[in-house]
Amino acid sequence: SNKIVVYSFDDCPWCVATKDLLYDNEAYYDPSWTTVIELEDCGLVGKHIRAELCKMTGRTSMPCIFVGGRPIGGFTDGDPCGPGIKKLHDSGELIELMKI
Repeated sequence: SNKIVVYSFDDCPWCVATKDLLYDNEAYYDPSWTTVIELEDCGLVGKHIRAELCKMTGRTSMPCIFVGGRPIGGFTDGDPCGPGIKKLHDSGELIELMKI
């Protein structure tokens, strides 16, 4: 299964920042372990996915990021489920989570 899954909107600045961080870093981006799901492309199903993500994580903001099946939040925020991908990247914890 994929190590990193990002639920995203095309025009969301935090979603774009997340994708840039992943795509610009060879340690994270490999199509075999990173998946980005653009919710607009899913039509009405995308709205249902976002509602389910909210139920699962307690968050409504985007992006919604999972690492190793665990929600970590968004780009710079993550309460109540994690610190966000930027903080994990800056601290070196993201690469460690990917090894799990």
